Amino acid sequence: MIYQVYLKSFNDSNRDGIGDVPGIIEKFDYLNKLGIDIIWLSPVYSSPMKDNGYDIDDYYSIGDEFGTTAEMEKLIAEAKKRDWYIWKDPKENSNPPTNWRSVFGGSAGSYDQQTGQYYLHTFAEEQPDLNWENKELRQELHKMVNWWLDRGLAGFRVDAISFIKKNEYKDLKPDEDDGLA
Repeated sequence: MIYQVYLKSFNDSNRDGIGDVPGIIEKFDYLNKLGIDIIWLSPVYSSPMKDNGYDIDDYYSIGDEFGTTAEMEKLIAEAKKRDWYIWKDPKENSNPPTNWRSVFGGSAGSYDQQTGQYYLHTFAEEQPDLNWENKELRQELHKMVNWWLDRGLAGFRVDAISFIKKNEYKDLKPDEDDGLA
């Protein structure tokens, strides 16, 4: 399903009264839950705004009121790849969605200020877990593996493969004083 976002009134992340690009990023999971596969943006380019942004004066610049080019690049990248990782809403008290402990210590959930969600990382915070439920991701991984095999690579080390599939995201019985498991 395609959903057109009229940016000015969609979601205002910086509370200046105008919806913005980071506001769309914050709502990706919500849009996904609604079954939306593609977002179509009303004009976000630099404009004198005499015709709701359709009077574009610079096709290479995002309107200041909507954000920056870097934020637009992030929106594009996350719109394509965000579901390749595991994102969860915080618990009611803003804590991580589970009490799981990372293999490297501390919580296995890291908070993303931009989206207001946690991403799961079984290992280092810089290594978000892949969302094995995403068919596109699995196909891309198969493509990459086959690409190397076609070039003569003999195999891959997959010692952590048992961590790739997750069943449920529920708290476990804590096994140390830190409340994590």
